[in-house]
Amino acid sequence: MDRHKDWATIVCLVGGGQEINTGEAGIKEWFDAVENSFPHWDIYLSDRLTDSEYESGAIVEQAKINPKVKFVPELHLQTSMRSFRSEKVSLFVKQLLDLEVESAKESLKSIQDNYPIVLTRDLKKAKSWVREKARGSERYGMVVSSQAYRLKPYAIDVRVKTNPVNNRGHK
Repeated sequence: MDRHKDWATIVCLVGGGQEINTGEAGIKEWFDAVENSFPHWDIYLSDRLTDSEYESGAIVEQAKINPKVKFVPELHLQTSMRSFRSEKVSLFVKQLLDLEVESAKESLKSIQDNYPIVLTRDLKKAKSWVREKARGSERYGMVVSSQAYRLKPYAIDVRVKTNPVNNRGHK
């Protein structure tokens, strides 16, 4: 954007949890890149970057030192685009991951009717439960960690690369 003669604006929508996969550094890396490569830029940030999914406020502490940074509450996007229909589910997951047990219990109660969440360590029971809940020709599947090597005895080999486009009909 420095090539523009007068001014330009860049809007980056970056959510928490971006550092889940290998090679993803998250919001902190975005901030570091702008701060290191373009120290003359004005930076406007949400003041809500202190939540656990944003590296527990490390970005905010770093940004407070930079005179080019302005905190603007209105920049925080409350609703996830991935889960705008299930905002309370996202809240429950966040509380669960943050070990906020009592809050998570309350959130679970409020979503249980529309989003039945169950827990088991028995893969057969889990598959059976999902099959029972499926309606008509509704498709279903399983999401596993790329590190879930312990699932290989169940014919789930995470090392095998798949092409979901060519896996139609497989459940």
